[in-house]
Amino acid sequence: MSKHETTRSSRDRRSVLKGLGAVGATSIAAVTLSGTSTASSSQRGESARIPESLARAVATARVEYKSRHEHFEAFDPNGLAQPELFYAAVDRNGAQEYLPAAWVYPIETDGTEVGHIAIGAQPWLPPVIRCGTGTAPQHRAAEMTITRDSAARSDADASRFVYRHPMTFGLELRSDGHRQPVFVDLYSGVAATVDDLPPYEPSKMETTQAEAQWQGIRRSRRRNETLSYSASSSGSISGVPNWDGDVCSTDWIGCSPVAGSMVVGYHENTTGIECDLMDELADEMGTDDEGRTKPWNIPAGIENYDSSYNAHNTYHGRRSEIMSEVDSERPCIVSYWGDKSSTVSAESGDIDVPDWVPELVGHSETAVGYEQDDNSWWDPTEPPLHVTTYDTYGDVNELTFTSSSLSFFITSISA
Repeated sequence: MSKHETTRSSRDRRSVLKGLGAVGATSIAAVTLSGTSTASSSQRGESARIPESLARAVATARVEYKSRHEHFEAFDPNGLAQPELFYAAVDRNGAQEYLPAAWVYPIETDGTEVGHIAIGAQPWLPPVIRCGTGTAPQHRAAEMTITRDSAARSDADASRFVYRHPMTFGLELRSDGHRQPVFVDLYSGVAATVDDLPPYEPSKMETTQAEAQWQGIRRSRRRNETLSYSASSSGSISGVPNWDGDVCSTDWIGCSPVAGSMVVGYHENTTGIECDLMDELADEMGTDDEGRTKPWNIPAGIENYDSSYNAHNTYHGRRSEIMSEVDSERPCIVSYWGDKSSTVSAESGDIDVPDWVPELVGHSETAVGYEQDDNSWWDPTEPPLHVTTYDTYGDVNELTFTSSSLSFFITSISA
């Protein structure tokens, strides 16, 4: 059985999407076959998007570079398949618009999908958003089903693939029985109404950095220079277990308990997958039935599990915290909560779950390495940071952090 087939079979047990249940009983695969990429072809911002030919050149160069690294040896730069275009909801003068945001390429080797890479489709988004060994998010749609006794999906043209964050790729759906569009996270399977999610708004610094990188890439192309990558510094931790939380339960146990279990397993020299440890951490973290955890409960849950551990969240200065932890050979947890304004309330710990959950379709992963770009296109004191993570589904990701990434927080854990 191929790795791709294994991934699909493990997710069949979690095929019922949780959350609002607002869309009728239907396979999401039926929607993807209708051609979601064409939904917003005439919208403003389409003409400004990064052309697919340039995105493919960047993807090819990055895949070739990553194929020489641990975890990504199966990558083939000649194996980029047809991409899917994901859109971002942005606020323009008080009105929400959808602009092309990310080209997502499946990566194939000998006809088998071995990973994917996401490239920015706007000059204000990083050239390389993420890459990973798991199934491309658009292909995960075929592995999931939304169930409901009533209501049927309306016309598929009302649906689109949506990018919200390097950890969050989803699909928006409408149904006759529920007029509000629903956002389905293609990794966690959690659904939320689109109105409950904030639009994507990069900071001015993020935009400036991304535009500088794209300008450098375009200059290199005009000069017929070969696109290439190198690192100014890097670090990694060996021996961290990479566990798939789906193996332990027919219900999703939650990404934060799984990420925490890998850190604890590393410190305790555990080899085989520890389902009991995941269950206990889920209890101690107060993870709900849909796998969601309050940010401040992650460190508290680890310390409640074993008082010999010291854990804390870092809401600011996250890039330096990741590098410091990895350099000290301590894996940490990288989490995303989707709304940067929530950090103030999160630090006070006074958000109730019913108020907090609709703001977030979040995710946690275990950080095990990093690499800083040797990037002459931007201030060398602030190069992009590529963080290697175990995604709690048994796959490996590399996520791009800029110096002004605001929607991450880090849970540091020392034994």
